[in-house]
Amino acid sequence: MTLGEKISALRAARGMKQDELAEALGVSRQSVSKWETNASVPELEKLVQLAGLFGVTLDELVGLEPPSPEAPPAAVTISRPGTRVIVGAVLLGAGLLWTLLYLALWRALPLLGLYLSFCGALCLLIKRRPRLLIGWLPMAALTPFTWLFTSVRMFGIFSPAYYEYTALAAQLLSFAMWLYLAALIFLTARAIIKRPRK
Repeated sequence: MTLGEKISALRAARGMKQDELAEALGVSRQSVSKWETNASVPELEKLVQLAGLFGVTLDELVGLEPPSPEAPPAAVTISRPGTRVIVGAVLLGAGLLWTLLYLALWRALPLLGLYLSFCGALCLLIKRRPRLLIGWLPMAALTPFTWLFTSVRMFGIFSPAYYEYTALAAQLLSFAMWLYLAALIFLTARAIIKRPRK
């Protein structure tokens, strides 16, 4: 039995679909399909995750040793929602609750509640890396608004006059925005480099 056939058989024995297995491993459904048809081989990290998910040893999975007779039954299924779904539901619920309370008490539109609800909806709807999109949204929205309505200028930190005439809080916020931008660029580049091969 080939590695792809074993992955397919173990997945079917647990009643999982290819997209469910892909989400549990953080890869695309096409990657799982290629593994099962022996068009490609999973990386070692994914093999270890597969073995743990199916309740077999790595040697049993790749065919170096026969399955042990006291192996766990094949009827184990995963029914827990993923972290993305839990975080999305919590953000959506918190945002809606904040919005309703704010509207009831102050009769004004709460931007924080709407933003939390929007982030929760993104987590629930987008399966691949919703954190990056949620991270880029405040940067894209706040950068022009801080420039228009406050003394915070991101590029002002390169000017000596900025330190002479600008409050310390505005200077610190400018530096924080640069650090936030650098972190977003780093995380985005890392996500692109680690993108699963199709």
